[in-house]
Amino acid sequence: MAMTPNDQPARARFRDLIGRAMFRAVVIGLSSGIALRVLGQPVWSARILSWTLVLLVLFPVVNVSSVLFDEVRRKDWGFAVIAATVLGLLAYGLISRLP
Repeated sequence: MAMTPNDQPARARFRDLIGRAMFRAVVIGLSSGIALRVLGQPVWSARILSWTLVLLVLFPVVNVSSVLFDEVRRKDWGFAVIAATVLGLLAYGLISRLP
């Protein structure tokens, strides 16, 4: 049986809403950055593209953090450990690439 939007838990609907908003922000950011580059505004283009890349990196972190919170709340420790491991790998990947 498929879940309708009203059957989903509030946190899942919120996660879906955030995902859609971040997707739209990324599309707008990439489009704006490329358009500004074409129009000869390299400084503004670089700033917008940089912030868009921050969103692209931030989205998986927010998503996995939300899943971790849900799994801990449900006391599903197996999936909570997996989510914590993924979050740790994301953090390691980000920190190891910092100058």
